[in-house]
This record gives sequence, structure tokens and C-alpha cells, in this order.
Amino acid sequence: MGVSGGREGGGERRLDRSRLAAAVVLYGIVAMLLHRLLSGTLVYYINRRYEWLTWVAVAGLGAMAVALSATARRRASRHGARAAWSSLAVLALPVALGLAPQQPLGSAALGNRQVAVASLPPTAERSVTRIAALQPERRSMLDWLVEFHVADDARRFVGQEAQITGFVHRDASLGPDQVQLSRFLMSCCVADATAIGIVVQAPELAVVPDDRWLTVTGRFAVREIDGAQVPVLIADDVAQIDPPPVPYLYY
Repeated sequence: MGVSGGREGGGERRLDRSRLAAAVVLYGIVAMLLHRLLSGTLVYYINRRYEWLTWVAVAGLGAMAVALSATARRRASRHGARAAWSSLAVLALPVALGLAPQQPLGSAALGNRQVAVASLPPTAERSVTRIAALQPERRSMLDWLVEFHVADDARRFVGQEAQITGFVHRDASLGPDQVQLSRFLMSCCVADATAIGIVVQAPELAVVPDDRWLTVTGRFAVREIDGAQVPVLIADDVAQIDPPPVPYLYY
């Protein structure tokens, strides 16, 4: 009776497989986040200024995984095990999604988004004075869009030289030798990403496929697009490049 009562009171310690599996999943999430951080692909998903929060998450999830591993041998009820396994399925989703190919947003993501061409996304603000002090080749696509936004006449940009980098996206409103050179503008993460673009024009662009990254150097002219007078970069030089390590612009 005494031995039986001791077993019943103290409980027989056995391996809690659901807890051990949860630890394995957490280790998997930690490994996935570390890979994103060290490979530089985390910027495909969140703004660079939030990387430090990911390091905090790695430390916290790693500590939880170690704690679960250390306490995997315990008394567990069947009801608790069922609840743990159902929660584990949800917890494993980030690991499964992390196995997908790592790539930034491209023209396929523009299907349900309107590209801001020759205008400023309302949430992005930049100092016009600072931009005016930059050499044309150092101005980003966003810098030019800020200037387009505040200008009272698109013709003021005629003849100005620019060098723009972005990926190719085609729109039905453009001519066969015109494309939108596009970038995604991000504040926090891909969920709030806004597509921006500048129309470029050159005969060789007619055969360049979507999503090909280009650096285009040329001078602005004004063309009518969808009934509006829009600055269009007439290309003097079109260079195909590899996608940049940081494909998005931030604000």
C-alpha cells in the first residue's frame, strides 16, 4: 500500500513526447531565424531596423526550447497531451513556411497593388531640401518620386539626368518600349509594402522579361500616360544586374 501510494502521489516520470516535439519545433524556428539573419534574407520580410527584435526572439525561443528539453520527462495526462499536440501543429507552421524559397517581392505581387508612378505614397515623407543637395546619380527612386510629388509642372524635369535601379514590371497603359522600373517601399514588413515605380523607355526594353533587375541611366522627358503628363526616363544606357542584397526601399 505504501509503495503504491508513493507512486500515485509522486507520479511516475515518463517521456512527454509532445513537450519534446515542441522543443524540436522551437529549435527549428531558431535555426530558421538564424539562417535568415546570417544570410541577409531577413530583409525580404521585415524592415532592417527591426532585426534586433529578431535577435531577441532567437534568444527567447532558444531558452524556451532548452527548458522544454530539460523537462520533457514528467508526468503528463492524456488530455494535456492532446491539447499540446494540437498547439504544436500551429507552432510548426512557421518552420514549414520557412522551407519555401527565399525571394523578395516582385512583379507577381503587383497583381492586386497599384503602383505609385510619378507620385509620392502618402505615408512616405522625405526632405526635399536634402534631396535637392544630392547628385542625380545618388538619388533613389523614392527621392525622385518625392520631387515629382511636390513639383507643380512635370516639364521642370525635362533633360535632367538620372540613374534608377529596379525590377521590370509591365502595365497595359504603357507602350511596347516602355516598362515600369519598380521597387517595393516598406515601413514595417511585407504586409505594408507599397509598390513604387518610374516609367523608363528604350527600344531594347521590349524584350526584357518581367522581374529582371536593371540600372537605367538617361534623361527625363514628359509623356502622357493614362491622361496625365508623367516624367519618363529616356534611357541612354540599360544594364542588367543581379538583384541587390537589400531589394526594398525603406521609410
